[in-house]
Amino acid sequence: MPRFSIIVPLLNQSIEVENTLASLLRYQTQDTEIVVAHDASQADPYDLGDEVVRIGVTNPNLIQLFNAGVRIAQGSLIGFVRPGVEICDGWSAPVHRSFLNPSVGSVCPNIVNEGSELSPLLTGIDYSRTFQRQVVEPSPTLKSHSADPAQPLGPSSWAGFYRRAALRKIGHVDSKLDPLFLDLEIALSLKTLGFQTNFQADCLFRIADPTMVWNEANLPHGCSAERAILRHGVNLKSWAARNSAWSRMINELLGSGFQPSRLRHALQRFQAGKFRQKDQHFAQKLFQNAQFMHSAKRPLKRVA
Repeated sequence: MPRFSIIVPLLNQSIEVENTLASLLRYQTQDTEIVVAHDASQADPYDLGDEVVRIGVTNPNLIQLFNAGVRIAQGSLIGFVRPGVEICDGWSAPVHRSFLNPSVGSVCPNIVNEGSELSPLLTGIDYSRTFQRQVVEPSPTLKSHSADPAQPLGPSSWAGFYRRAALRKIGHVDSKLDPLFLDLEIALSLKTLGFQTNFQADCLFRIADPTMVWNEANLPHGCSAERAILRHGVNLKSWAARNSAWSRMINELLGSGFQPSRLRHALQRFQAGKFRQKDQHFAQKLFQNAQFMHSAKRPLKRVA
């Protein structure tokens, strides 16, 4: 059985997909399987044969591809790498080293600009007090092999690693959330369950076009942010949980200079009400799992 399962979500065919798959196959270790989650209408567009495990999803989004990949993954450690990101040699040892600590539920790799390992791009993701997703950028002095930078809440969906047993405690990620909210939803859930995240400066990933990261980060996701308050805000005792949607909307608009995308983001918050019952159920279930794990005082078994 493999130690690592690296999931690659394919929403379309592109040169970015080819480069990502090529890097994974080039630096694949003996204890790693590669899982390609793709649109079911695509048979095997890259003629990879038995080199990867494939699973098709009908009319998928990013979250559905993640869920499908996790469902069939055999490894105890789950990687998620999106097209446009390339893995570098020597990635597995530092990741495995982080997971030797049973309290660690996720690991953030060091994502750098292609062609320059001394130009870190992002270390992970975090959230604002209104649960808006935020990309965590490294400090100006961070180099590829420096000490721990500002700690992110969790890895970015562009590249990250998770403990499979921890993901099982969460269950499938709600596919009705905005796709870009995938990473933050997992990070918030792992925090509630009591898991830690580690940043691994020695695990390098390269990205050829950083604008993909920033363009996505600016997409409106107000409904997901508002839903996160009910799903996670009470347990995290946040400022957002103590205020109304109107207060959050005004706060965001004042801080954004009334940009059109931020206006859409703020107005989307009022769409979250239709998910209220579902989100309450999720929050209760997650909190119960966290209480059980705490009372049992049985740390997860170390990865061999």
